[in-house]
Amino acid sequence: MMKYAVDLDYGVERASREYCQALIGQLALYRGGWTLRADKEDVTHVGYMERGDNFEHYYEIAVTYLGKVIKESKHDLTQSFENLWMNECNWKTANNDDVIFAVPMLKSVTSRYGYNIGVTIAEGKHSYGSARNYVTFCGTYVYSFDKDDLRRDMTCVPYKYDKDLNQEIDMGVTGMGVGKWSKLYMQSPLGASSGSNTGINSVRMRFADVLLMYAEAVNEIYGPRDDAKEALKRVRRRAFDAAQWTDKVESYVESLTNEADFFQAVMDERKWEFGGEGIRKYDLARWNKYGEVIYNLYNEMTNWGLVANGAYVPGIEKVPSNIYYKQVTDPEHPDRKVLDIVGIDEYGPGVGRPAGYTVLEYALGWRVLNKETQLYETLDAISWSFRGFINKNNDQLVKPTDPVRYLCPYPAKVITDHRGLIRNYYGY
Repeated sequence: MMKYAVDLDYGVERASREYCQALIGQLALYRGGWTLRADKEDVTHVGYMERGDNFEHYYEIAVTYLGKVIKESKHDLTQSFENLWMNECNWKTANNDDVIFAVPMLKSVTSRYGYNIGVTIAEGKHSYGSARNYVTFCGTYVYSFDKDDLRRDMTCVPYKYDKDLNQEIDMGVTGMGVGKWSKLYMQSPLGASSGSNTGINSVRMRFADVLLMYAEAVNEIYGPRDDAKEALKRVRRRAFDAAQWTDKVESYVESLTNEADFFQAVMDERKWEFGGEGIRKYDLARWNKYGEVIYNLYNEMTNWGLVANGAYVPGIEKVPSNIYYKQVTDPEHPDRKVLDIVGIDEYGPGVGRPAGYTVLEYALGWRVLNKETQLYETLDAISWSFRGFINKNNDQLVKPTDPVRYLCPYPAKVITDHRGLIRNYYGY
């Protein structure tokens, strides 16, 4: 009895028929996936990851309900990835495209998208107001993208803006801002004194998510079937220029001939598609890949620092040791400066500093001199970023199969108020 978004007065800002179908599919994937369980015999133990014996049943549910959304053809990916987010920042959402459901926000009242999640902007006389991004990517993320992937530069922003709206470098081991949300996209700016409460909606379900969840669910039960491949291809077609589809879409997907390779491709695609949207942590947990990914990331960043400083690490041929940048005139706004950056598309031996460019130590700076021991060590921002799981004191003991304690503990007062009826596990 529910209506489609195109038939609702407020479109995708209300729970539609297709949103509920997608939500059922999403819930089924979480129920069919892995979850952290407490060790009731040892409350000091982190616990263990468990998956139900009947998980295939829930993947069948996911295939059914996600398949309904796809087959009913009420949504598509016709907007470019750039226009999708530009429109979100201008309070425009198509009811028949990528966005399936977004929590509605109100200008000057709610939302921190474009303020705490987005691109940093210094307060000035300009009409856009200030923004202070709190969400950053790790320093290796931008390099995981294919350099021709149209999502990369709309997701990863290696700069911030000064009070005159000139770009300044803003990238390092703790990453860079999220380009999907920016006050500078606004055609009707909120004013010089504006801060948060941008009114930009919180997108909670996209058609791209439906396609990738469907591809994952089908592959889990039947392997990389043709309909699963086509779902993955639809997402990748938007990510690349049409002239590259033969190589980047068709050949890439058709080369995934077994369940393991196809699943890895889906995991990667979700990493590139949903950067900054707050999905990755929960995906990794339900895949039982959280510990593995964090373990690999910690060692990847450590090894990049070693290689940049002349060490040999098997499997790593080159890393972005330095970034070179220069302010140039913005062709769209001649009174402003934008950055020309060398070291993201091309890096490694043979890529030196162009004349007139400033040097930013990148992976080279991920190793620093300990003044007490006079030995070079990995930067603290790497050594301690994952201290709840892996750090420089235990990195020889942690295994990639160890579970990550991603659940939060009950506060002491809650336990006291319940008079011992509930308690903390998971080593809390």
